Parts: sequence; C-alpha cells; structure tokens
Amino acid sequence: MPADSSPAVPTSSADSYDGLSADSIARRLGVVDLHLYASVGSTMDTAHALAAAGARAGTIVLADEQTAGRGRKGRAWRSDPDRGIWLTLLDRPGDAAGLDVLSLRVGLVAARALDH
Repeated sequence: MPADSSPAVPTSSADSYDGLSADSIARRLGVVDLHLYASVGSTMDTAHALAAAGARAGTIVLADEQTAGRGRKGRAWRSDPDRGIWLTLLDRPGDAAGLDVLSLRVGLVAARALDH
C-alpha cells in the first residue's frame, strides 16, 4: 500500500479494509493500484492529487470515512465509518465514449469481486 504524505492529501492511511490488505483488494478487483485510507476529506480530491502526481488509470482510492464528500451540484455529505464503501476510480478514457459505460464497467468488476 502506498504511503501518501503529501499535504495535498490530508488523510490517515489504513493497513487493511474489512480484514484485507490493499494489495489483496487490488488483486481481487483486477486494478493496477489501490490506496487505502482510514479517513479522507474526499476520495475524489485524493484521487485528483494522485492523478496529478502521475497515478495510472485503474487506481482506486478507498476510504472507511469521508469527512468532506460531495456530489452533484456541489452537495456536501459525510460518509461515516463502517456505513458503506467510499471509493473513487481514477480513469483516463481516450474519448468521451469511455465515460458512457463507466458505471456499467465498475458494476461488472464489483459483481465479480463480490462473487469471490
């Protein structure tokens, strides 16, 4: 698991999520990298910082808690610990058509992972 100490990523890292290491989760999901945190302001902000630092497409940011999450139209929310799966997938599609099926792609990968 990468240790992120950048001030642009104000988070606390975690050794495991639901008893699994970051490497184990990444293998199960078939992703290139997974950054695991106990708490972040926003998984999206953390993913943006990692992308700016050169993180590859397929990188996932997974946190047990978000303290400054936000959604459409700037709506803010808190994502409390042990209440859900808070994550952002970093993708770098070659064209806009890749975004059209992103939720379908993510759903299929999640379904395969849950079958394990």
